[in-house]
Amino acid sequence: MKLSARLILLLTFSVSVVMVAPSLITLRQREAALPDAARDEARVHAVTLQIALEEDYLTGRSLDAQRLINRLMENTRVYSAALFDAAGEIFAISNSSPPRSSGI
Repeated sequence: MKLSARLILLLTFSVSVVMVAPSLITLRQREAALPDAARDEARVHAVTLQIALEEDYLTGRSLDAQRLINRLMENTRVYSAALFDAAGEIFAISNSSPPRSSGI
């Protein structure tokens, strides 16, 4: 094998190693950030749902609020949704049914 071929192979290997190391570090950082991002996203959804339901109940549209809760059941990953009053008692609940298999 010629010297130029050896140098090209050595250079290719060196560049590959140099590129893989930062890529692995970046992947680890993203992996560590995912749980926080998922928790923040769930919190945003919960607050949005809270605002929508509070608006429905404050304006006397409790049937709309119940319909919204029942529509949550269209998502196969949601088992049930319940609203609690200030005393911690269940105020409204989505259609109760046994847990569904998500197929995962």
